[in-house]
Parts: sequence; structure tokens; C-alpha cells
Amino acid sequence: MFGSAAAKYLAATGAQMLIIGAAEPQNLQTHEGVFGSHYDEARITRIVDPDPHWGALAAQSIAQYPLIEQRSGIKFHHAVGCLRVAHLDDNGRSAQRDVLQNGLDQNAVTKVLSGAETAQQFPYFHFAPHIDAIWERGAAGYINPRQLVKAQLKIAAQHGAILQRETAQEIIPETNVIKISTREGHIYKARKVLLAAGAYTQFLLRRAADLQVNLVQVILAEVAEPALEMPSLIYTLKDHPLLEDVYLLPPVPYPDGKWYLKIGAFSHHLPAVNDENAMRQWFHQEPNNAETQATEQVLQQLMPALNARSFRTVPCLRTNTPQGQPHVKVLLEEDSQGRIAVATGGCGRGAKSSDAIGKLGAELLL
Repeated sequence: MFGSAAAKYLAATGAQMLIIGAAEPQNLQTHEGVFGSHYDEARITRIVDPDPHWGALAAQSIAQYPLIEQRSGIKFHHAVGCLRVAHLDDNGRSAQRDVLQNGLDQNAVTKVLSGAETAQQFPYFHFAPHIDAIWERGAAGYINPRQLVKAQLKIAAQHGAILQRETAQEIIPETNVIKISTREGHIYKARKVLLAAGAYTQFLLRRAADLQVNLVQVILAEVAEPALEMPSLIYTLKDHPLLEDVYLLPPVPYPDGKWYLKIGAFSHHLPAVNDENAMRQWFHQEPNNAETQATEQVLQQLMPALNARSFRTVPCLRTNTPQGQPHVKVLLEEDSQGRIAVATGGCGRGAKSSDAIGKLGAELLL
């Protein structure tokens, strides 16, 4: 998602642009190449965030959504709103004061709801007692990451960018050129390279990247086509033995023609992985472990009237940095001439902010 955005901004300058990236595999269970966590139909978009930097990146990206849709002719943004719910502190006061202020600093359209007001306005949710909510409207809601990537690449192509559906294998700095070899057996040459390979970034560098890749999962609950519009949701749990918080996407249609409501969770101890084969094995399976069961239980408590037809678990990866901020920087340790830069580290927040992060990567490369 970062790479497609960067490609759009770079191509708009008139620079010769080559985009190397594998297409989404037809069968995840048998695919032996790389995977992308953006193979999905819904990701939360919102400005309100505990981290002011992520709030700013979101605001900058969201401001570009209408232009991206207009120029590409591809709709990916759905402004259904986002509800952020947290428990009151021990003194009965809101624990979200700083979070709210970060949103207000970025001109987010917000309203604070008490627990009673939240229950009245969103009767299909059942929260624990003693909570309050930040109800963000405006452009908050969800985006379709597949369609956003498609839109960004279409605009890049309009400016002359060339897309090669291949998989980069190695980046080789030479005196006057950077060589990129692919698993398909081709070699491409460029003056500069921006590496935006998400969880696979570390495998294309000669030195260890300061990244941690965690295994995460989401649950898709098949439901009937909804009659009411539901917002996206972020819910901070209290004293849960396994999970810190959950996020929920409203029911949306998926490519198989069915409607799914998606719930994801972040556990207190996310397992890490740094081996490509282990990552491949993760995507080849349907997770079913304690976290899966705990997330399902939270969903049942959160939406007791939900009439799910089936459940399935989808594997995903989360690329983290030590500071919890995206890494957008020149890699002098890879090439002393400063011709290789990187844009990676979504930290579980990158999809909605990918346009702004890609733009930073493009500006850095230029």
C-alpha cells in the first residue's frame, strides 16, 4: 500500500518509474511466493488516534481520498463513521482525553458519548459498564485496501509508470546503477530504489532491518446483507487475560458474493516471525488457537444478537518498528551514495495512512 502510493507521486513528477510487485495469488493455501496483508475488503479509517503523528498521517491521507477516487474512477472509501470505546479510569473520568485532543488538533469531526448515550445510539453493541465513546464522523469509516492499491497503481500508470508483476529477489548497488533481480529471472536497473515491501523488507536488505514482524489474525463472520449502516469500531478491553483491544468492521460484500463482518484483536503477546518460510506456512493455514477462541467470545459478548452463518479465520502480518512509527528513510548502510530508501512499518495503522506515507517515501527518494 505504501509502494503504490509512492509510485503515484513519483510518476507524477515525470520520472521514469518501474513498479515491481507480485499480484495477489489465486490460492493462498498453495502459493509459494510472497503475500500481502492488504488482500482484504475493509480496513478502518479515522483520524482520532492516541499518537498525534499517526493522526496527522491519517488526516493527510484522508484528505486525498476524494481526489484518488476521482482520478482513478475507483471507489474505495466508505464514510460510515468510527466509534472508539474505552473504560473510564478509576476515578470515573474519561481515559480518552488525550486521544480526543489529538483528533481535534487535526480537525476531526467528533462527539463524546456517555455509556448510556452509546447504548442508546448503537443498540446492537453491548459494552461493559463504565465506558465512554468518541464518535468520529466526517470521513471516518472504512476503506477497501484492494481497491485503494488498484486506484493508486492506475493513476501511476496514467503518468507513464510501468508495472511488472514480479517478485524482487535482491537489490545490488553498483557504481553507476542499482540492480534489482527478480525471482522470475530478470534484472532491472535504476538510478534509485524505494523499498516498500512491508513484512518482506528485511529479506531484501544485506543488513538486518530494525523491524519486528508479528503474526496476527482476523475473524470473518458471515452474515446476511445488513439493513442498517454500522460504523467501524475500536474497543479497548479491560483486564482481559489475552487481548488488549479489538477492532470491528461493518458487514461488507467480499469477492465470494457473501457479506462478512470482520473482527480483529491485538493480544498482549504477539508471536514474532523472521523467516520467510514460517511466514508462508502462516498464510497457508487457518489459525485456530486460544486467540481465535478469545476473539470469537469477545464478538459474541459485544454483539449478542449477531446471527452469524459461519466463521473463518484469516492470517495476517503486522510490521512494527521500535518507535511505533513508520520507517521512511535513506539506507546509507545499504548504499553509501544514498540511492536506496525504505518506506515500511505500518504498525497495525498503516492502511488508512498509506497515501501520506507513500508520499513521504517519494519525496525522500527525489
